[in-house]
Amino acid sequence: MNTSINAIIAASSLLLILVSTTTTHFVEAAATTTRIVGGESVQDPASYPFFAFWEVGCGTSLIYEDILLTAAHCHQPQMYFADTVFIDSISAYQGTQRRVVDRRLHPEYTTFSGKNDFMLLKLDAPITDVKPVSLASTPSDDPTTGEKITVVGFGAQVEGSGDIAPVLQKVTLDFIPHITCSFQYGRVGLPIDEESEFCTGIVNGDGGKDSCQGDSGGPVLNEEGTQIGVVSWGNGCARADFSGVNARISSVHDWIQTQICELSANPPIDCPEPPATPYLRPQPQQQTPVSFWDWIFGF
Repeated sequence: MNTSINAIIAASSLLLILVSTTTTHFVEAAATTTRIVGGESVQDPASYPFFAFWEVGCGTSLIYEDILLTAAHCHQPQMYFADTVFIDSISAYQGTQRRVVDRRLHPEYTTFSGKNDFMLLKLDAPITDVKPVSLASTPSDDPTTGEKITVVGFGAQVEGSGDIAPVLQKVTLDFIPHITCSFQYGRVGLPIDEESEFCTGIVNGDGGKDSCQGDSGGPVLNEEGTQIGVVSWGNGCARADFSGVNARISSVHDWIQTQICELSANPPIDCPEPPATPYLRPQPQQQTPVSFWDWIFGF
């Protein structure tokens, strides 16, 4: 299985967006091949138990006992058979296994703009021995200038590599202000939507650290360990003049909670009750009048 997945990721790495030569926003190609560059191996298995690796080549995070959060662009119809996820392990293809039995993409996600790059995955059985990650719920949870941000995932250390890392990787990044990131991508005609996206990188512009091929859909965490974003897209990996772009969770927190209530086999107790089906009194069947002659002759 490892060989086939590596082959898939290697092929997808050829689709990295080349924004220096085109103005098309190849979000799907760029983000599906994202991995960590300039990071380090996670040593403590208990550091990120909520992290899950999806065999399509994307990271995910456990946000409820039977619900995972990942990126919408990780939904590849031609790979619908790839439904296995591996949870709570710092080793690739290890840990608790579950099957993905349902997927819910954000209704306003588009591959062209990359906005609202969110998808929820329903598992075939709950994970009861792992605490789900906390999610940003309001704009007050969003990153600010000077804040350090952590991204985790199974990724190679160089752009364009097709091999996943055998050990979970993490990298510490800076929050990049919107005006800076917007200028970087604005030069090549790629807008950054501040309401639904934010950027990470190295604030001095040297590059060298980033998410890259294979980390798409993985968690972006603030200093308190709250998940504030989902790895989404970017131009290459760890380039000095292009930051990584992440989907902003606070902008869709209410939508996420609604999907959990609808998808989970055991919804949270604070979910609203589903609307009751109104009782319709059976209507008596109308009988066709019997004529005198039908009654006499029994017709």
